[in-house]
Amino acid sequence: MRYRKLGESDISVSEISLGCWTMGGLNWVDGQPNGWANVDEDAITDAVKRAVDAGVNHFDNADVYGNGRAERMLARVLKRLGLRSEDFVIATKVGHFKGTAAHAYDPLHIRHQCEQSLKNLRRDYIDIYYFHHGDFGANDEYLPEAAATMDALVAEGK
Repeated sequence: MRYRKLGESDISVSEISLGCWTMGGLNWVDGQPNGWANVDEDAITDAVKRAVDAGVNHFDNADVYGNGRAERMLARVLKRLGLRSEDFVIATKVGHFKGTAAHAYDPLHIRHQCEQSLKNLRRDYIDIYYFHHGDFGANDEYLPEAAATMDALVAEGK
């Protein structure tokens, strides 16, 4: 496996990442089906083991994948395999759904989802936390507050 330095950081990521959307199973977001049915934990464990054996060190996840199930499943499977999540680069996203917030990039919503993702992933920090999409309202009206919230989370070590 080849690895690359991520931007100007000290983070080295495998050129191939394992996407975790399927780990979330089938669920519904805003009345629409989202995800896959009939994906069991043994199949997920096998996929993660094969990826790790091939040198993958980066997992891409999101709060919306199974409404957090994919994050919880990744944490559980890594533990089941006797692996420490801190030895991997785990990315997760926010902003695909808004829950009860006025919009998906409301600062309180971003903070809430970050805390929930930390709990789901059984970690004190997220290696890479990013916006799921680029819809920040008309004329990007939500972007400044959303970006400031992300900066604050970084400063807090989240």
